[in-house]
Amino acid sequence: MQGLVLNLNTTYFFYRIPYNSLLMDSLPFPPKTSIVGMFGAAIGWDEEMFIENIPKFKYGLIIENPGERLKETAAIFKNKDSPTYPITKNIYYKASYMVFVGAEDEKLLEEAYQAMKDPKYAITLGDSDNIFYPKDKDYIKLVEYSEGNARSVRCILPSDVFMKNKGYEKISDVISPPAAYKVPVNFNGTGKKRRAVYATVYSYSGISVKFNDDIKVYFFEGEPVYLF
Repeated sequence: MQGLVLNLNTTYFFYRIPYNSLLMDSLPFPPKTSIVGMFGAAIGWDEEMFIENIPKFKYGLIIENPGERLKETAAIFKNKDSPTYPITKNIYYKASYMVFVGAEDEKLLEEAYQAMKDPKYAITLGDSDNIFYPKDKDYIKLVEYSEGNARSVRCILPSDVFMKNKGYEKISDVISPPAAYKVPVNFNGTGKKRRAVYATVYSYSGISVKFNDDIKVYFFEGEPVYLF
């Protein structure tokens, strides 16, 4: 089988957590919907094509470097007579990720691969302000991957899989402990009626998560990754 491996080295990124208001907080990693959205921008999909194609992809992610969490605050007002109030925005700086993508439709993967090298529209990291500037075109690779089993992984995991772990092993001096996030994995509807479908995912970095029993994974260049 063929899959994609993306090395995303960011300057700034902001993937907004939608269930907050005065605090504009960000997920610490790009969710599946954002990765497929990058493909959509590169290829030139409209909203309906984007939503139709999300379930066709499976995705996994390793946080190589969690980066730094920065905070900015701005005074917001609607007109000259309305009171001002502060909005705080949390963003991430200098984070890096390895993203793994599989799909049964290898022609779709090939199309995404070619488009990401020469995108139709600008590729962003969440906010439209955060344009993605890869160092070179080798940031994305089309590779062979295979199904297998593992008892130790570095990748983010859905909560039902993560909760079966037996412990962790330190593999880096820079550690982000496991934390649960409610992340979008799909959408229902379009336009103003579009609503996200969420899943709880555990993210971490600098550790390997251990299991007593085998879990189903996919091997990308020797790296075991859980795809969902």
